[in-house]
Amino acid sequence: MSDDYEIDSDGNRVLIGLSAAETGEFLTLEEAIQGWLAPVSSKEWKTPDELRWLALYQKHAARKLLFITPRGTAH
Repeated sequence: MSDDYEIDSDGNRVLIGLSAAETGEFLTLEEAIQGWLAPVSSKEWKTPDELRWLALYQKHAARKLLFITPRGTAH
């Protein structure tokens, strides 16, 4: 998952596309829901924690697609 991170303007290691606060929130939520059986589709995500994790993940994944180039990272 090391390719998922970048350094923000304040020098924080953050998930690509997320702020430092969002990265912390994402990691906390991921740890909390890690033992649960992941829903198959986004329509099955019900709890506020699941929905928030999914929203943060989608934001990160969308930005990562723009950040990563075929030859490596864009920075």
